[in-house]
Amino acid sequence: MPLPSFTKKYYHAPYPAIDPSQPALSAQGKVVLITGGGSGVGQATCLAFAKANAKAVVILGRRVNALEETKTLAQRVAKSTIVESYPLDITDESTLENCFREVSQKYGTVDICVNAAAYLSDKGTIKDSPVSEFWASFDIGVKGTYIVAQQYLRHCTRSKDPVFIAVNSFIAHLPGSMVETAPASYASSKIAVEKLVEYMAKENPDVRSYSLHPGVIETAMSKKSAEMMPEELRKNNPFLPYDDVALPACFSVWLASQQGAVIPSGKYLWSNWDVEELKRRASELREDQVSLMVTLPGWPFSLPDEEVQPDYQTAAKLGGRES
Repeated sequence: MPLPSFTKKYYHAPYPAIDPSQPALSAQGKVVLITGGGSGVGQATCLAFAKANAKAVVILGRRVNALEETKTLAQRVAKSTIVESYPLDITDESTLENCFREVSQKYGTVDICVNAAAYLSDKGTIKDSPVSEFWASFDIGVKGTYIVAQQYLRHCTRSKDPVFIAVNSFIAHLPGSMVETAPASYASSKIAVEKLVEYMAKENPDVRSYSLHPGVIETAMSKKSAEMMPEELRKNNPFLPYDDVALPACFSVWLASQQGAVIPSGKYLWSNWDVEELKRRASELREDQVSLMVTLPGWPFSLPDEEVQPDYQTAAKLGGRES
């Protein structure tokens, strides 16, 4: 069923406005690097950028066979696009640095980076989870994303329109009381990544940076999450039907194009949202500093009898100082 949406239209599959084969969304001449490219959203994103005629699409992941499968599929889609794979662990800083350097030397500066690598820890409470299993979500999800973002920022300096997209999950902005399908480690790591992207946008105004909820996609991870549901909820799963895995892939192509450049950097988006309406509301998003951000609703607060509008800029200057 459609979940609460920022736009009136809510999509479960690609639609004409985000069709990567249309000229307006062309990625011709662009070098794209995708982590988690061996399956799921990462694989679909590789195919979408190939359809958009990217100059080169580089996919990273730990499973050689999965990467080769993605590479074969992408080459069938667009023979003019160079598809290269690098089997590696994104938490290995030196290996990732060498990868970015080699890609830049072979194909040119990396224009677009989509971080789709993720890890869902086994179900367990904060009290009972093994520390190693709990922390795995942070190791891959947060540390890995940080290293990818850092290397991207160091290797995108010659790009005319650098774009970084971190695939996230709506669990990052759901209250814990509403979640029964994933452990605290996963939600905590996702909200950390969202904040990382916010600061990335602030520190690098020339780089467009976004968090992206891909939708409810049928992957090995989503199946693992469903198995964590109470039996009754599993029978009446409110998040079904699944969204098409091509939806976030095509949305990413749109977002990385000049069409998507109207969306202010640092925002948290859902692939399900209508891009035409997002474009119409772009000025609203630019003016509202907290719209589509993970914040504490209502902050900074004023008492009911006060006629004081929240001053976010002044409040932000107080950050890190005791009152």
